[in-house]
Amino acid sequence: MPYFSWKGVDSNEIELGGFLMADSEEDLNQMLLDQGIVLLDFEYIFSRRGFKKINQQIKLDFFSELAFLLDSGVLLLDALNVLSQQIKNKFFHGVVLHLFCFVKRGGALSSALGKHEDVFDDVSVVLVKTGHESGRLADALRQLCDYKNIGNKFLRQLRSVFIMPIISAIFFIFIVFLILIFIVPRFKQMLGESSDKLPLLSKIVFALSDFLIEGVNVYFWIGLIFVFLLCFIILRINFVVCFIEKLCLRLPFLGRVLKNYFVVLFTSSLGSLLVTGLPISQALNLFLTSLKSPFFKSEILRINSMIIEGYSLYQALVVSPFLFDSGLLLSVKVGEESEKLGAQLLKISVRYQQQLESGLKTITNLLLPCFLLLLGGLILILMLAIYMPILQMYDINF
Repeated sequence: MPYFSWKGVDSNEIELGGFLMADSEEDLNQMLLDQGIVLLDFEYIFSRRGFKKINQQIKLDFFSELAFLLDSGVLLLDALNVLSQQIKNKFFHGVVLHLFCFVKRGGALSSALGKHEDVFDDVSVVLVKTGHESGRLADALRQLCDYKNIGNKFLRQLRSVFIMPIISAIFFIFIVFLILIFIVPRFKQMLGESSDKLPLLSKIVFALSDFLIEGVNVYFWIGLIFVFLLCFIILRINFVVCFIEKLCLRLPFLGRVLKNYFVVLFTSSLGSLLVTGLPISQALNLFLTSLKSPFFKSEILRINSMIIEGYSLYQALVVSPFLFDSGLLLSVKVGEESEKLGAQLLKISVRYQQQLESGLKTITNLLLPCFLLLLGGLILILMLAIYMPILQMYDINF
């Protein structure tokens, strides 16, 4: 179904515009007339980049507000109408407006979501569908928000951990470049003939300065671009990415955090889907669509294949003790025996989420001091390389 960019006027002769999905020009015109808008002009949108780039938080806010309105007793159609008027993102406004028009014509909300495959993933569609069929749409929307928030929360925390070291590194590199390009050559010129009897550290720094001033030419930049392109191509090869991921999982602190992150995603998503009544194999397939990691994808495929062969989830997870510890396995076994696996997985998710937050806090407490010590050491080396020859000129012994 195509997207349209449209312009029109309402009953107050106010010019309006936006984006909307419709089957045809006639369908677009009818949708806008239902909103009291007369269509003046339109054009097809061939690029869907704007819809693919809709921020995840915008979608979460929409589902959260929709759940709140439904809990308050507002009808679904009225809730969609209110939300369509509040959304400021022009692309997502068109999406919600289409949801409203589709539901107004008697369609199901999950079917409307499924038409926007660039915006809503399969997990969102299935959770909304099962919630609508069971008469617990608000609960399903809250579960969807909780599931999506886990990944967003981890990314925000990870960003907060690395943002300060990255900014400090960029600032440090900028200062070092200024020193090597503008200050070091002046010291070298001041030393004159004595520059042949420099300490090894000073020779290395002066040689690096000469390279940055004279050696950085078009061939250097071509080589640098080639290296970046080569790395980009290599990092798109699955077995290379799998090897890097396995290596990261074996690191002392980072590996534990990554394992906990995967366990939290696995248990929360699978638990949310099983609670709605989905078969475990279908739930695993849906979870697979939201994963980007080749290594974790291969693990889920292996687990799902064992489930299809008739094994229990506990038996499938036992094969991967590297990812799933004995406590988690025992909890899964109890959940299967009590026929409350979905609820048990959600409880496990809460426990490992606490461990994940604790691990991120530990990395934060260790990373920043170590990084500052490293920067301080590099600055000390640079200063010694510059001032040692000057002190030698005055016969000062070190």
